[in-house]
Amino acid sequence: MDKKWLAFEFNLPNRLLDDVGGVLQDLDCQGVVTAPWISEDQLLQEPSADDAQRVTAYFPGLKGDDTLRDKVLDRLVLLVGVESDDFSFDLQQVPVDESDWTEGWKQYFSPMRIGPLLVRPSWWEDQVEQAPLQVVIDPGMAFGTGSHATTRLCLQALVGLCKPSALPCSLLDVGTGSGILAIAAARLGIRRVVACDNDPVACETAADNVLENDVAERVELTGLPLGEIVGRFEVVLANILAETNIALAPELVRHLAPGGTLVLSGILHEQEADVAAAFVEYPLSVPAVFRDEEWSALVFHGPDK
Repeated sequence: MDKKWLAFEFNLPNRLLDDVGGVLQDLDCQGVVTAPWISEDQLLQEPSADDAQRVTAYFPGLKGDDTLRDKVLDRLVLLVGVESDDFSFDLQQVPVDESDWTEGWKQYFSPMRIGPLLVRPSWWEDQVEQAPLQVVIDPGMAFGTGSHATTRLCLQALVGLCKPSALPCSLLDVGTGSGILAIAAARLGIRRVVACDNDPVACETAADNVLENDVAERVELTGLPLGEIVGRFEVVLANILAETNIALAPELVRHLAPGGTLVLSGILHEQEADVAAAFVEYPLSVPAVFRDEEWSALVFHGPDK
C-alpha cells in the first residue's frame, strides 16, 4: 500500500530555497520539491534572487489540521522576515500518495553529460552503450539529480580533479543526498569514497543508488555526524547550505589530507565572500570561484604538509 503524504504548496523567493528544508524539518517535513513560478510580467525579465519558486513540502500522514498549516505559515513568515507582508505565499494543502510523488518528479529529470559522465535516470536507456561512465540516479525524496546548478558545479569540479595522471585516492561527500556525487567519484576512479548525510531518507535513497550503480565496494554510506567520521581525504566535497559550510569549516578542514582539495557548493553569488572569510584562518589557498546560474562553488587547495 502506498504511503500517504500531506503536501503544502507555497511560493518562496529563490534566495531562500536553501533554507526552507531546515526551517520545516522540526515539523517532520520529509522532502521538498521546487519548480519555477513565473508571473506574466516576469516572462521577459532576467531571473533574480527575488524571483519566486513554487515549493512543495511533504509531511507524513494524510490527515492534516489547521494547527500544522498555521505552523508551516509561521515558519515561512519568519524565513521571509520583514518582507512577508508584501509577499504572497499562496499556501495550499494537498493530500498525495507516494506513488504520485515519485512519478511526478520524473518529468523534470533528463539525461545530462558532464565530461565523460552521463547522468541519467534508470528508465532512460537511449544511447546508453555510447557512455561507459554512467551515473544512474533515482533521487526519490532526496536531493540530487544533477540538474541543479550546485550539483553540476560539483560534478564539473570532480571531472577536473579526476585526471588519470593524478587521480585522488579518497573523497568525503558531506550531505550526499541521492548519492550522485559519491557515485560519480567512484565512477571516475576514486577508490575510497565516504558519503555522509544526517537525513535517514537520503541515506536510504543513496544506498539504493549505490547498489544500482554497482559501486558498493568503493562507496561507504554513513549517517554519522561529520565530527565522528574518522580519517582524512584527498578531496572533501560539501554541496550543502552556505551557512552550514561556514558552521562546519573546522571539521571540513580537519578531514582534508595534506595537499588535498576542498570543494564547497550550495552558495549563492552574494554569499561567496562570507563563505570564503570563514576559511581564511586555515592554511588553504585563495579559493577558485566557479559559477552556474545564481550559484557558486569555491575550490580550495591545502598545503602539502
